[in-house]
Formats: sequence, structure tokens, C-alpha cells
Amino acid sequence: AGLYIPENSSSKCYAINSSVTIRGGYPADATGTDVPSEPQKYQTIFDGDASNELFFAKNNAKNLVFSGVQIINCRGTGILRIVNNADSLVVMNSVFSNCEEFALRDLYNSKSLYVRNTMFLNNNNSIHIPSVISTKIEKCSFIENSGYLILNESLESGSKLLIDSVSFIDNEGSLIVRGSVSTDIVNSIFNRSSGHYFNSSSLISIRKCKISSSEDLWLSTSTSDIIKVDSCVFIDNEALLINGPSELFIFNSLVENNISLPIIQETDNCVVEKSSFYNNGHQYVDATPMVSAGNIRVENSVCANNRTGYGIFHVKDALIANNNTILGVRKNVVHGSSKIAMNGNIILYNDSLDDGLGNLHPNSLYDDFEYFLSFKNNVIFGDRDDFWDKE
Repeated sequence: AGLYIPENSSSKCYAINSSVTIRGGYPADATGTDVPSEPQKYQTIFDGDASNELFFAKNNAKNLVFSGVQIINCRGTGILRIVNNADSLVVMNSVFSNCEEFALRDLYNSKSLYVRNTMFLNNNNSIHIPSVISTKIEKCSFIENSGYLILNESLESGSKLLIDSVSFIDNEGSLIVRGSVSTDIVNSIFNRSSGHYFNSSSLISIRKCKISSSEDLWLSTSTSDIIKVDSCVFIDNEALLINGPSELFIFNSLVENNISLPIIQETDNCVVEKSSFYNNGHQYVDATPMVSAGNIRVENSVCANNRTGYGIFHVKDALIANNNTILGVRKNVVHGSSKIAMNGNIILYNDSLDDGLGNLHPNSLYDDFEYFLSFKNNVIFGDRDDFWDKE
């Protein structure tokens, strides 16, 4: 325990030239190896005192472990490692706060970074890993940070990023993944934390996550990315959720009370299965779909009371909709598709759409399409205006 400030007046950093383990959270009079680490009770604080880099690892520092420490007030980076072909960097049970450049940077070619049970608080940038092959961020929290939360730019074949049980809360910063990185985000929370961008030409898996109260676009990707969303909740967000992937798969998920439409756009192919869309959109919406894509396949899902005035689904090429329950439709179910296959759906129309200007838009199943691939065993309730309907 204790407060530590570098004494070197020129560089004001701790230089590390070999593999070391730095552990905190012990009482000052601790002896022996059987004393447990209690970082919250016995705080071990390394104060950068506005130094450039607090810990600067180089030369033979191929394996580093930091556990139970607080790293604060760095003008540069809290932990900076510049070692070619390093093995591992492990950070556990620690806190990074008020780092102006980055909290943690592992440069050059490293095999692995493992960060567990660590808080990143009020840093300008948090983690930079330009060439780490395997990265695991587990049971951590990112709170009130700006800049980059995690910047991963690895070009190494087989590079992986796992984010497991991590909370992102009130951040102005973003996750940025570029290069050749396969990303898996699981059991994590994004609350008022948006603006994330992926351009990795790889699979992005998002499982068992909750995304809420985002004020800006939550996730944007390149046109070559593939996103799989499974068992997630998107609720009370104020902006577009997902933009731009080549392939988007949504399974077993809930999308509810999101204000801005569309929720999803600029994807070539979108597949939705066993998911629910409830009460999305403004009170008055005109010329805005809920989901916009080149092709859409939606099956065994529920869409209820979504306030869209341009078709729930805006499809450039083909829509396949089977065994869905679509309730509270206002205006169109689908707009713009050249080919439609709808089978086994239950559809209930609401009153005609009021655009807020005193204009009522008549209801229809679809508009502006070429022909049906199939239309069987659908049950449709409510009034539709046949003038708008090509049936």
C-alpha cells in the first residue's frame, strides 16, 4: 500500500527492462506469501504527477503482470510497452484514471493482452493495441472516458478480441477495430456509450449484451463486415443502432422503445429470427422505415406498434417473411421490394398514420414492388386502402 511518485526529474517514469510482476493491495507491514491482496482496503497508487509515461517497458520486458494497483494522473501513458515479439501483458484488479494520452498501450508485435476486473475512469484514451494477436478484456468497466476506449488495429492473421462481461457507461469515446480482427462481445452493457466503428473484414459476434440510452449511432461497420447479434436487448436508444455491414444476423433479441428510425440500415443482407420489435419510432413519423436493407429475411418474430410511415421493412431486392406476428401496422408492412414471399404471418392494422401535420396516410400491405414469390396462409386484420395495395 502507499502512494508512489517517480523521483527521476527528467523522465519521471518507472523504466522496466525485463519481465516483472508488480502487485499491490497489501498492508505496509505484510510479510510472507500467504497474505491476500485487498486493493480496495490497501490502496497502492502510482501517481504520474503529470509525467509522460508512468511505466515504460522495453528491451526484454516480454512478460508483465500488474495486479492490484491504481495508475493515475499521467500526461502521457500509464503503461507503455515497446517490445518486439513480446509474450504477454496481464493487468488485474487495477484502476486507470486521468491518463491524458492512453491508459495502456502495448505496441509492436505481442502475443497476448489480458485485462480483468479493472476500471478505466476519465481517461482521454484507454487501450491501444495495434498489433496484439489475442486480446481478452474481462469483467472490466469503462466509465466517463473520451477518445478511444479500445483501439485495436492488428493486421496479424487470426487476431482475436474478446470483450466479456464489460460495462461501458457514460463514455464519449468509442471502440475502434480495424485490420484483421475477429471480435466477440458477450455479456456486456453499453449505457450512454455509442459511436463504435469496425472495419476488420471479419466476423463480429455480439451476444447477451444490453445496449441502452445511446444518443448517437451505436455501431458502424465497413461493407465487408459480418455481424451476428444473439440474445441482445436494445432499449431506449435515441439514434440509429447498426449501419453498414455486408451481412447482419439478429437472433433471439429484443428491440424496444428506440426513438430514431431506421434502427438498421445500409446492410446488404439482413436476417432476423425469433426476435421482437416493440414501440420503436417517434410519435409522428413519415418516410422512415424500421429496417432498411438490400435483402431481408424475417421469421418467427414479433413486430408490434412500431411508429413508421414508410414500411416496417424497406427492401431494395427481396423480402422473405414467414410465420411472424405483425401488430399495429400503420401505412405499409413493406416498401420498395422487387420480390416478396410472405407465408404464415398474422398482420393487424392500426388506424391510418397521422404524420403530425393533419395528414392521414392510408394503410396497405406493401407498395412499389414487382411481384410475389409466394403469398400463402397469411391472416390479415384491419382496414387497408386497396388503392395503395397491388394485391
